Order: sequence, then structure tokens, then C-alpha cells
Amino acid sequence: MVKPLADLSALSSDELLRRGIAAARVGEAEEARAYLDEATRREPDRADAWLWLGTVAATPQGRRDAFERVLALRPEDAEARDGLARLTEKFGRGLLEEREDGLVSLRCTWHPERETLLRCSRCERPMCPDCARQHPVGLRCKDCMRELRSPLYKVGPVQLVLGLLAGLPAWAAVSLASSLLPWLLLNLLLAAAAGPMVADLVSRAAGRKRGRRVQVVCLVALGLALGLLWAAWLARLSPIGLQPLSSLMLLAVGGTTAWRRLE
Repeated sequence: MVKPLADLSALSSDELLRRGIAAARVGEAEEARAYLDEATRREPDRADAWLWLGTVAATPQGRRDAFERVLALRPEDAEARDGLARLTEKFGRGLLEEREDGLVSLRCTWHPERETLLRCSRCERPMCPDCARQHPVGLRCKDCMRELRSPLYKVGPVQLVLGLLAGLPAWAAVSLASSLLPWLLLNLLLAAAAGPMVADLVSRAAGRKRGRRVQVVCLVALGLALGLLWAAWLARLSPIGLQPLSSLMLLAVGGTTAWRRLE
């Protein structure tokens, strides 16, 4: 619990610093700030108080200012330099810049040339709209989204190959079936129904994985199947002739429904 100002005023500067360090070490940031703010107010040139204040300040800008004050008093202080380096890595170089109006200029961590007002709700790093990702608890940066992705979306090369091997004959069978249908409406219905079915087959073969890589593998399998069938028919190696419209419909409708199924 934070000490009242009357209690703080009764303590010596050394005692304020001692209590502030003790509170910071056990994670009582608010209490530590109360002690250390008073200590730095009394002795503005006490570098140790500023150094500890830099670890518990309420805002990134407050931590930056405290570490910079330490370096102004002790230019070779390694801990203050490390603290600034960690702040820069976490919040971007824009944290160390100020505009002419005195406000801090936040810049995207990945695109330093872009000013932004957005921060990741997990790591608090500044990010531009291109680097922001939607998340149920707010916007996340692309790095945090990658770290937090479900195992469902983590797929290896072997799983991708298995998915491709499963999708290739499945798409080939659907392509041949569509070429035998007499009406385009039937082709449309077949493509719409086959897309999710082949997508599920590819997903199971890939270890029940989903996501962008599995989506791409599924579409590659579709393209290869159509390409091989057309090449075989043109070379007169296949007695079944493909219909251009049915192939295009399968590519567009079947590919789209399979893509959505694997999201």
C-alpha cells in the first residue's frame, strides 16, 4: 500500500531510497514510485534514485526520462544504457523522439518512418495499421500474433507434402467428374460441394492443420491436377476430354470454398 505523503516526509532520503528499492524488488511498483519520486524530488542529482525510478515509472516516457537523467549524471552507467536499449527495442525508436509541441512521437516498430497512435495490446510496442492484427482482446502486433498462434496453424514441411499428395488425386477425381456432367449448373454445384470436402481431406492428411500454408497447398494441388489432366488430354494420353468452363468453374468456385474452409 502506498504511504501517505505525511509519512514520506518524515523519512530521510536514504530511507526513501532503501524502501523504494525494496518495494521495486518485490513488484510493488506504485509504492516504489511514491518513495522514489520523493527521493528524486529532494535530491535531483541522486543517480541511484533515478535509476530505480526508471524501472517502475508508470509510462514508457517516464522510464525513458529517468534513464536519461541517470546518464546525464553518470554518462557511463551501463544499467541505464541497457534500460534505454530495452525500451527502444520494445516501443520503437519513436519513444526517444519528441515533436515540436513537446508530445512524444510514436513510430511503428517495424516501419520507423511512420508515425502512429496504435500500440500492441500485449507487448505495447507502437505499430502502424499495416502491422496491426485483429484479436479478441484488442489489436496485436504481427510478432505477438505469430507467437500466440494456435498449434492448429503450425505446420511443417512433411505435413504440407502429405497434404499435397492427398489433394492432388482428390482434385483430379473431381475434375474428371465435372467434365462428364452435361450442365454448367451441375458443375457449379459439384465445385461448391467438392471444395470443402477436398479441403477437409488435405487438412486431415496434414495432421488436421489449417491456415495460410495449408490453403496454398490445397490450391497448388488443384492447379497441378487440372494442369496434368489437360496435358494428358492434349497429348492424347487420356480418353476423357475436359471442358474449359467446368475447369474454370472448379478453379474459381472450388478453390474459393476450399480456401475459406481452411481459414
